[in-house]
Order: sequence, then C-alpha cells, then structure tokens
Amino acid sequence: MYNCDVMRSERGVTQNRSAHVIETLAESVKIIESELVLKDFKEGKTTTRVVVTLSRPVRFEQDRDFKDPAFRNKLRAAVRAAQEQVINRLDPREVQITNRFVYIFGFSAEVTLNGLKELTEIDRVVAINKDRVLKTHDREKTHHNFINPESKK
Repeated sequence: MYNCDVMRSERGVTQNRSAHVIETLAESVKIIESELVLKDFKEGKTTTRVVVTLSRPVRFEQDRDFKDPAFRNKLRAAVRAAQEQVINRLDPREVQITNRFVYIFGFSAEVTLNGLKELTEIDRVVAINKDRVLKTHDREKTHHNFINPESKK
C-alpha cells in the first residue's frame, strides 16, 4: 500500500513539474505557435515532432547562387556543420533527429518535453515549429474545376 502512495506522490510531482515546464516554454520566443507545439504534452503525450531552425552564418545571408556548384557545396558543408554543432549538444534520449535538411539551416526531430527545453536553451536555435503534414485534400481538384469548369476530374 505504501509503495502505491509513493508512486502516486511521485507521479503528482512529475505532473506538476511538467506543467511548470510547459508554462515556461509557452513564453519562449523561440517556439513559434507555442500552443500547437505544446499541445501533445498538454494532452499527456511524451513526445512531439518539431522543425528546428538554426541561425545562418552571415556569408550565406546575401550569397544565394544555387546555380554555382561550388556555392552549393559550401552551403551544404556549412549546414551540416551547424547541425552537428547543435545536435552534438543534445541528449539523444530527449531529442531524436528525424530529418537533416541539405540546404536549410535546421532539422526536424521528435522531442520530449525536456528535449524541447534543451533546444530553447541553445543560442544557435532561432525558431522551433510544430512538424506537421499539410494536406491539400481536394483543393487542387477544386482549383482545377474553378479554372476549367468543363473538367469533372
């Protein structure tokens, strides 16, 4: 009986701590649309999927000649280095990388609440968005029918 009481007490402390962390993260300027990002945690889920945007080196702010293979190679290397710099600081039990972008300074990941907190504490991280699948459902069909009303497809 005593063990059950201890477990309930520990669960309550964990829930209170999680609620406090969620409240703190909701105020983070790095988390874009925090309600959406934190929704899974508020619903009791242990992880959520996010897209992490990293700061870009100044030299890549102006130069954007994607037709130049040398530029693409330099950009790809810089992106990889920026990703490594951040990913190597993360606890892999809290943040699991799901995709590394090739030409974009960022990556996607599945994170725990603590992993999300870790990301907000890294200077190189400039934004965190909810990773979500955007469905076009019947928009294309509707758009096509609007442009060409004779088409029934």
